[in-house]
Amino acid sequence: MADLLNIGLTGIRSSRNNLTVTGHNISNIDTPGYSRQRAEQVTNSASYHGYGAMGSGSRTEVINRVVDKYAVDQVRVDTSRAKEAEIYLENISQIDNLLANDSSAPGNALNDFFDALQTAANDPLSKPARELVLSTATGMTQRFQTAYDRMMEQNDAINTQLSSIVDRVNELSSSIAKLNDEIVAAYGKGAGNPPNDLLDSRDEKLRELSEYVDVDVVEQDGNSINVMIGKGQPLVLGGDAQRMAVQTGQGDIGRHDVVFRDPAGSSQVVNQLLTGGELGGLLRFRENVLDRSLNELGRTAMVFADAFNEQHQQGKDLNDALGGDFFKDINSIDFMQSRANGFQTNGAGPGAGKLQVALTDLSALSTDEYVLQGDGAGNYTLRGLDGTQYNVAANAADADHPNDYLTFTDSSGNDLGFEVSIPNGLGSENAADKFMISPARSGASQLETVIKDINKIALRGGNNDSLSLTSSEVVANSSNDATNAITLDFTAASDITNIPDNAKITYDDSAGTAGTGGFVLEYTDQDGVSQSVTVDAAVGSTPATLNFTLTSGETLEMNYTGGALAASNDSDNWTFSRSFDGGELIQGSQGTTGSAAVTQATDIIPSGEISYDGTDYTLSYVDANGLDQTVTVAGAGTGNTVFNVDMGDGSTQVLSINFDSAAAGDSWSLMPEGKSGNANGLELAGLQRDKLVDASDGGGSSLQESYSQLVEFVGNKTSQARITNETNNAILGQSTQLRESISGVNMDEEAANLVKFQQAYQAAAQVIAAAQTTFNAILSIGR
Repeated sequence: MADLLNIGLTGIRSSRNNLTVTGHNISNIDTPGYSRQRAEQVTNSASYHGYGAMGSGSRTEVINRVVDKYAVDQVRVDTSRAKEAEIYLENISQIDNLLANDSSAPGNALNDFFDALQTAANDPLSKPARELVLSTATGMTQRFQTAYDRMMEQNDAINTQLSSIVDRVNELSSSIAKLNDEIVAAYGKGAGNPPNDLLDSRDEKLRELSEYVDVDVVEQDGNSINVMIGKGQPLVLGGDAQRMAVQTGQGDIGRHDVVFRDPAGSSQVVNQLLTGGELGGLLRFRENVLDRSLNELGRTAMVFADAFNEQHQQGKDLNDALGGDFFKDINSIDFMQSRANGFQTNGAGPGAGKLQVALTDLSALSTDEYVLQGDGAGNYTLRGLDGTQYNVAANAADADHPNDYLTFTDSSGNDLGFEVSIPNGLGSENAADKFMISPARSGASQLETVIKDINKIALRGGNNDSLSLTSSEVVANSSNDATNAITLDFTAASDITNIPDNAKITYDDSAGTAGTGGFVLEYTDQDGVSQSVTVDAAVGSTPATLNFTLTSGETLEMNYTGGALAASNDSDNWTFSRSFDGGELIQGSQGTTGSAAVTQATDIIPSGEISYDGTDYTLSYVDANGLDQTVTVAGAGTGNTVFNVDMGDGSTQVLSINFDSAAAGDSWSLMPEGKSGNANGLELAGLQRDKLVDASDGGGSSLQESYSQLVEFVGNKTSQARITNETNNAILGQSTQLRESISGVNMDEEAANLVKFQQAYQAAAQVIAAAQTTFNAILSIGR
């Protein structure tokens, strides 16, 4: 009966263990990372008799977790990817909203400013129009500054997030290292049986760690693990956890670095080695999107300010003074010093604030950042953040540079668009000193309107209002035949407000409506579109004037001088360019009103009158002192006449005018732009479509195109991030579901197990009762 009793007892114990494990599963159904456990039940060794092997019941051999290593590892991988995509999308969406939102986009404000400028150019004396220019300029600069501030706030938030994440990573790494020790000890105490709950806790810590960074787990002897993060950086080695930290950036205190610290206290920057999770997502967003957006926006602001100031300085304001800077000089001392930051590791040499980075060629300026290092002996190395090395030339101070300075070119000899001034002289830095050079990064914050007076907006043309026409006679298949030489010049009737720059007129003997000849004007219109206009002029004809109608509706009228057009004139061409559109410079009035044109040799065009009495030309004008003056020059009625004009301020200027067929009694009014002139205003408005950004190779983009490219870049990245986030979340859901299907606790299954194991327990108890009854029956025989 003892054997039957023992069998019942083993059944009781096995069923009790099964019930205990099932109860443990049920009580941990909501425990994060818990894996369903199962008591592995095996039969006891049988006893052998002459009639065969007699069973001796069952026992619980081991309690195991129901896990699949692949499923657990996959959840970690997918968690890391999902969290990286989530925080990347969260941050890039803020940039996308900032740059594309109508109420905050700097690009919209830039368009509003140019619209206001065009309105003022159309009505230069309108005070409301000028006020609108200033108000929209202020609004635009505020938009750029606000965009910069918002991005820097986001940068500061990233710094804070990095600190919080690193603190949590350190907590998790310490917990994992501690669990490693406890698990090793538990295996020893449990005679090699697995400490399931400790293993679950470690797996859950690893999964949580994967929310912050990529995790790679390597199992070691003794059931301990090593944990690598990112691109193989050791975080946990058995029972030891490495410490991470966040410190101010080496080259930019505004951008914090993530570092590993060894027991000796030294630090290694590991920004580029960390991938995945929230940590990897933040660092990837900062490097690939935030920094690029700051530099792109800054470059656009600086290119705009520099080009606008340069053009504004060429015009005249309502006070009859040349225009000054409209925006703060991009190479003011504080701006130049802000573009260089000394590394925190620098020694006792000059600080970063003493380096000055001047922007010298905005068309060549890129959005790159650089590291400059000296060797202490006057030699310098400049590298991009990607490791590209550039050519460096050290130059001594000269008339344009009060200090020694460095210039830079790429491997093809192309200028990088900036130079570095070192006031204390070359070679005074320690050999290990480094400087972060960021030519464009802070540009958006430095866009500032300095003009406050509407009268100082320079919309008129400047001192050298002039139009020049150069003739290049090209005689096809023959030498230049003087008898067929012809010339063109501007007529007084031309509406020359918008004469296109860099245009060309060519005579083509097969052009014209009849194909018998014509003059062809090729130019670029106000919208940047190439245009061609042909005026009929047949071979053998002698046209008096040529009238070209432009797409703007204006007329360009040219004087024709010479004999009858001949086939030898085919391909004769004239090109013209303008420094300013000076309005109608010469207007004939009395007598036969012979034509006159200001020549290219003219220094100035004063307001005044010219009369011809048949012998002399007399110029009447008002000098700088407000006094009436006259200059008389003898003339034969034709040809070029030079007036030496006493300006009244101690200088003498030259006015050269070409007269044709002048007769006694003719007079002309000199009409340079008055206060209502708008030539410079039109030039300023035209900057909106000029290719100013990245234009060193002859291509480039307009300001709006450059901004639109930034918006498009961020928008595309945001769209990709949104798709990636949705995809990764779906994949994480699938891998989590897979793990749950294997390791998760199913309440229905556990409830069924309770009933089953309870019945088994009761049955085992009945075995014991049967053994007891049988034993008592045997005892009663002897009574």
